Amino acid sequence: LLNKIKNIKIKYENNLKLVTNTVNSVRYGNLSTRLVLDNDLKYPNLADSINRMVETIQDREQMISEFKKEITGHNVFLETLINSLSEGFLILDDNFNIKKMTQTAELVLGNNALNMNLYEFIDFDNSNSIENTCSIKTFLKNNSAVFVEVTISNLTFQGNSEFKYLVTIKDISKENELSQIKNDFIATLAHDLRVPLIAEANTLNLLKKGNFGSLNPEISNVIEMLLQSNKDTIILTDVLLETYKLEQTQLVLNKQDVSINLLVKEVCDEMFGVLESNNIKISFNLCDDFVANIDIFQFKRVLRNIINNSIDYSSQKSDKIDIYTITSNDGFSIKVRDYGYGINDDEKDKIFQKFYSGAHKFRKVGSGLGLYLANEIVKLHGGVITIQSEPNVQTDFEIYIPFTCKTL
Repeated sequence: LLNKIKNIKIKYENNLKLVTNTVNSVRYGNLSTRLVLDNDLKYPNLADSINRMVETIQDREQMISEFKKEITGHNVFLETLINSLSEGFLILDDNFNIKKMTQTAELVLGNNALNMNLYEFIDFDNSNSIENTCSIKTFLKNNSAVFVEVTISNLTFQGNSEFKYLVTIKDISKENELSQIKNDFIATLAHDLRVPLIAEANTLNLLKKGNFGSLNPEISNVIEMLLQSNKDTIILTDVLLETYKLEQTQLVLNKQDVSINLLVKEVCDEMFGVLESNNIKISFNLCDDFVANIDIFQFKRVLRNIINNSIDYSSQKSDKIDIYTITSNDGFSIKVRDYGYGINDDEKDKIFQKFYSGAHKFRKVGSGLGLYLANEIVKLHGGVITIQSEPNVQTDFEIYIPFTCKTL
């Protein structure tokens, strides 16, 4: 009996060793291991349960392996896609240190940029710090030959509070160089055209005054039309030159106190020829007269460009434009209202862009710079131009300047 008990004990110990060895084998990754016990001992379903558990683990391991392979493929695809973009991507922490970057960003900033501060590469002045910047175009601090466009946005990254900002950076040196060449060409061309245009205007004025002999009414009318066309062309060349000056050296405003109501009337008087040729009448709705401190020359340009735009959009449909002046405690507004075709919502976002012109819709010539320049001049005054339009009913361009006005 003792020997029988001893043999049973040995079998139990051997089976327990088999269980332990099997579990350890599975633990260290050998999922092909299976448990085979001595059938003389009664372990109901133990071997089958352990083997099914191992098989389940093996199945799950296979699923995880396949899923990992699929995720890796997606990651490789996304990484390839991101690195093929012309923009590079950076992730910054709350101290603006670069924590992650793509290959394209590394090519722009250098392979030692990781963990460095973005301020080491980009010049953000006090008024244009990282926190309040959406987009900036500038030269790299460490390489003045590289001109970049940088866009910054806040980053919400679950699971890692260290990541605060997402930055895209693009090398636009070639685009900037081409743009500079184009602008220089346009400015040179405009300057060279202006000289003969002024000479032509002087000659036409001498003809009109009769310095070369008396003129019959028909010839006088033709000369008047030529003078108006010449004046329009000179205005166009001036817009090109002022746009170039604005972008290259920034316009310096020469502010003076002026009566806004008087200034509005002077601009309309100066535009008498173009208003008359388009059969447009100006109706004034002016508040009590007041003065404001503005650049008179540049502000006249703003009004001319906006009125010209109203003429382009309304002359084939309406014969009047209304102009309003409005004062408030913190500034003044000038509203130009036409009753023409109106401006669609999708066009409102484009109308102040450089070289965008809607005049072609009405078979008119436009540089696409008039409203762009007007908007930039108003912004230099600290103001804003807003548009309210109902197609085929009316359109309001409103210039608001937040200066304290003096009532006369």
